Amino acid sequence: MKKPIPPKEWLGSDKDKSDWARHYLRNNPPSALSVKAPHEENEPTLMTLERIWNNGLGADAFARIKRAWNAYSYRKNKNKRTFSFVLPVEEALFLKRTSKYLKVSQSAHLTALICQDRTHIEKLRNEHQQRLEGARKTRNSLVEDRKTKELGRLRKENTRHAGILKQYEELIRKLVEKDLVRQELERQGLQDPIQLDANKRDDLDSQAKKLAARHLEDARIDASRTSNYSAP
Repeated sequence: MKKPIPPKEWLGSDKDKSDWARHYLRNNPPSALSVKAPHEENEPTLMTLERIWNNGLGADAFARIKRAWNAYSYRKNKNKRTFSFVLPVEEALFLKRTSKYLKVSQSAHLTALICQDRTHIEKLRNEHQQRLEGARKTRNSLVEDRKTKELGRLRKENTRHAGILKQYEELIRKLVEKDLVRQELERQGLQDPIQLDANKRDDLDSQAKKLAARHLEDARIDASRTSNYSAP
């Protein structure tokens, strides 16, 4: 069976409770007990409660006073609830001693500790969120760096391919031009390309460029057809 809480422990240093108890005893004196209502503040109120407690029928009367206080507290603070829970003896004594030292009720001190812990937890949660955000930014930065490097590599590769293609086109043009010059030399019965006049050489160069471009275009068309045939 739970041990009843004596008046001194119940009243503590809670001024609101003491004021309420004084007014309550004035308006609701224990009729069965020869106890005078208190007229001063804390200490006389405690003395009156002690006399009620020590009276033969005082335990029941004091229990009614505590129930009345609980009902009053509930009506006054509708955002609060009464809880009953078990604490380890060492922690319960620590709460009692600390509350007494700070001159606050155990309920008020426990509430302050919970709020402090909730603030601490919220701080930890915010710090964790900041770390996650930092990690996300770092990860995105690394991804962007990889994308930039890959894009640079592709640009270099395209430049290299473009250079190779240009060399290939120039080689095709020279081969076509050489064949045209050979045919022209045979047609005119000449031995050296230098024997051709400048206009003819320019004309052959122009023809060589056109034929080379046509050969390259045909090669692209053939490559495209081959790619389409090999596709699944």
